Amino acid sequence: MAPPEEYEGAYVFFVTGAPEAARLAVASRVAALPGVPGGVFAVVTDEGAEEFGVGRRVELKARG
Repeated sequence: MAPPEEYEGAYVFFVTGAPEAARLAVASRVAALPGVPGGVFAVVTDEGAEEFGVGRRVELKARG
């Protein structure tokens, strides 16, 4: 996995190359790792998005 990028005060990881359900499952597992703070979310988008960070926001449950 590539290192995260920072965007508007958040760390951003890109998960690609799988169906949406699989990508969200990966994001949920990462959000549940020890040390991940609350407020974790995923943005579901596609390569055709006109702007970075635009798409459907999905809240993820973190261990906190």
